[in-house]
This record gives sequence, structure tokens and C-alpha cells, in this order.
Amino acid sequence: EGWIVDTANTLDDAKAHIDAYGYGVVVVDRTVNGKDISRTLIDYAKLKNPASAVLILSALGTIDEKVEGLEWGADDYMEKPFDTKELKARLNALQRRFGAKAMELEGFSVDQESKTITHQNQQDV
Repeated sequence: EGWIVDTANTLDDAKAHIDAYGYGVVVVDRTVNGKDISRTLIDYAKLKNPASAVLILSALGTIDEKVEGLEWGADDYMEKPFDTKELKARLNALQRRFGAKAMELEGFSVDQESKTITHQNQQDV
């Protein structure tokens, strides 16, 4: 699908990844190593990059658990087991809503919506 995916097996590893990279969407499992880390990780991801979307993907799927995750700041919630087509559709939808509309690197700016590139405020063809 063209996504770059990183995985983390601990809360500290997940935080280190969030510190190092600007993710458009962060996928969080509520339970890692028997502990519910999702609230901490949602808060951390939103603090580091408020424009990032957060999707909880969890076996904890009661209505109360889903509402709780959304109230903690998650932007979407999927219950395991899941269909990969639905996961792809939800990730694409989150990327459309929350993804960066423009990127800047060494004086270049790429606007994904208008499909233009500028260099030092001069539009390139």
C-alpha cells in the first residue's frame, strides 16, 4: 500500500519511535505485555504530534472499552479479529483527514493537495 510501518513491543520503544518519526497515523494495541498502555501512548502521540491520527486495534471490544478509548483521544477503534480490507480503508480515511497536506525539506515545499512544488517560495513546474 506504500506505507512505512514500524513496530514496537514496549511502551518505551513506542515512545522512542514517536520521538524519532512524524507518523501520520499511529496504531495502538490497548494491551501490551498484559498492561493497558493505550491511554499513555495516545497522550504521548498527540502531545508530540497533534496532527497524528490514532487508531486503537484491540481485542478489548465491548462498547464501554471502545468508548473509553475514543474518549482518551483515539480517532478510531477497531476490534480484533479484523478484516485487512477494513483496516486499510480506515487507515486511508485517517490519512486523508489527518495526513500532512504539505511537506518541507531543505527549502522545498511539496503541497499534496494542489500538487505543486515550490523552492524558496518560487513555484517549480
